Amino acid sequence: MGWAYPGPSAAMWNSAVVEAAILELNGGGYQPEIRAALAQFLRE
Repeated sequence: MGWAYPGPSAAMWNSAVVEAAILELNGGGYQPEIRAALAQFLRE
């Protein structure tokens, strides 16, 4: 992905994805606003 610090960046990204999954699980399933918020952290 071209990150300056790939190891820590991967760990932080993984944590964000896991947190999003937990929020969706607790919320009863797919939640577009959570996915959209997570997508804001992606670079093109």
